[in-house]
Amino acid sequence: MLRGQFRHAHAIGPDGSLALLGSTPFNEAGGAGAEDARLAPDGQTLWVVETAADAVSGFTVAGGNLTELAWSPTALPGGAAPFGIVVN
Repeated sequence: MLRGQFRHAHAIGPDGSLALLGSTPFNEAGGAGAEDARLAPDGQTLWVVETAADAVSGFTVAGGNLTELAWSPTALPGGAAPFGIVVN
């Protein structure tokens, strides 16, 4: 999905059905290219590596809602080739 638009959050029901929980706006315009996402062990932060932007974005998690952190996205060092993220 492109920055300047919204990411949509869904709940997955026991039968596999999806229910829209809400939408999260991005902090800035441009291409995102989300490649991988991981939830922190405490369940309070979602980290997303964005290959097209060479950046990592962070979101607080409250219930089924995501709020992008104020400093997000954070650019990766020049020459980085992100393809995944590990959170521990």
